[in-house]
Amino acid sequence: MGFAQNLKRMRAARGLSQADLADAIGVSEITMRKYEAAERYPKDQTIDMLAAELEVSREALVSDCADTVDEAVQALFDIEERFGIKPIKLDGMVVIAMPEDAAAPEQESLSRAMRAWYRSRRDLEDDEITESEYFAWKDSFKA
Repeated sequence: MGFAQNLKRMRAARGLSQADLADAIGVSEITMRKYEAAERYPKDQTIDMLAAELEVSREALVSDCADTVDEAVQALFDIEERFGIKPIKLDGMVVIAMPEDAAAPEQESLSRAMRAWYRSRRDLEDDEITESEYFAWKDSFKA
């Protein structure tokens, strides 16, 4: 999912119209429509204003997910090298694991983030939070 799709989903999840969000950050409604239609890409300062208004991280707003299996696997390889994750087999499943007592501060931060993700995902599966609440948590998450 790219910027345009993220923007549209996050705006709608907060119950804002395109006009509301455009007014809040000082652009025209037509410009906002073009952002959501991927016809125009905002400047960095505008992205920061959008993220602040939507109460999400800049990274969540601009993130673009891998579109193919090859891209996803390459992303996992990159994360393996940078943060020390690795695939392991657990209860008949292949899962991504990371030492809980990570040595580098970046690894510790990722380890905390993965634990928070696990708890939020578990809460969703246990019907303790709604799917909308889960997406809002993901959108606003900062490690």
